[in-house]
Amino acid sequence: MLARLTLGETAMTSKAGTGRDSAKRKRLEVKYPRRTERRKRTRAAIEQAALQLFSETGYRATTMQAIADEADVHVTTLFTHFRTKADLALTLVHSLTDQLRERAFEARGQQDFFDFFRNEADRFLRMVVTQSGKQNGLLSALRQDEEFSFVWTKFEDEQGAILAEFIAHDYALDPARDLSPRLAALLMLGSLFLPHARWLESGESSKLREEVMKAVAIAEVGARAMLARQSQSK
Repeated sequence: MLARLTLGETAMTSKAGTGRDSAKRKRLEVKYPRRTERRKRTRAAIEQAALQLFSETGYRATTMQAIADEADVHVTTLFTHFRTKADLALTLVHSLTDQLRERAFEARGQQDFFDFFRNEADRFLRMVVTQSGKQNGLLSALRQDEEFSFVWTKFEDEQGAILAEFIAHDYALDPARDLSPRLAALLMLGSLFLPHARWLESGESSKLREEVMKAVAIAEVGARAMLARQSQSK
């Protein structure tokens, strides 16, 4: 009889334990998604604050403490997300590429590629020139700093691939077989990056917009002519 009672009690205890484990799992299922979502929001706030400060005061002049203050987080929290300012900069570059890909995908079929590119040129100019007119925004720092040379190269390459897909879509070309979409994309990117490089070397704080827009207009004529010829020859 005692043995039977013991077994019954054991079974009840086991069921009670299972019930407690199930309740605990449910609590964790609620708790961890909330924690994950909070972490995502914190990370997004840090990235936004960093991009703003890099644009306003320059990459080199911006400290991790300043970024933490702008994002309204403790600096130790910042370091749990990004070990160094360079890590944060790299993340921002990848984010910029992802954002371009999203904008290009949404615009395809809704907007002419060259209209889209002029908007992107304006966006680029706002990023490379800080509010004070200094040449020390994030992209300018990447272009000048040897530490980021490989990042800049990858940045150019990925942007070229995204724009080539847009061009291929507009002109009904196959980018796997036809080089003209990629060549046109590189030509258009060159109209941004070449004036930017010359501007950085000259040290001037003006005329960049004028030079870029002039180069974009010249590149557009060449790219349109090449693509039209290629489309007609299919």
